[in-house]
Amino acid sequence: MKQLTNVLTQKGLLKTEVSRQIKAQGIEKLKELGFEVMPNGRLALVVAEADEKTITLNVDVAVGVDTNFEKKEKAPRAVKEAEPVTLPDLFD
Repeated sequence: MKQLTNVLTQKGLLKTEVSRQIKAQGIEKLKELGFEVMPNGRLALVVAEADEKTITLNVDVAVGVDTNFEKKEKAPRAVKEAEPVTLPDLFD
């Protein structure tokens, strides 16, 4: 992880121009991986087709400051039993 200096405001938020540059760099990296920018601003990666429809992996890119990366445990949710589906590895 790179260490950055002079990128936060006095309140500890990212400076606007820094956020824009990080987002632009991140989008360029995702495009190198095959993602395309959609008209709504999201990025999408085509992963498969099914019944003449395209299946995509969609990503919204946002930049922020987070001081706590610890995962919080969520209460388990009830899951309906569904017919099992086996997919091939779509990302090989």
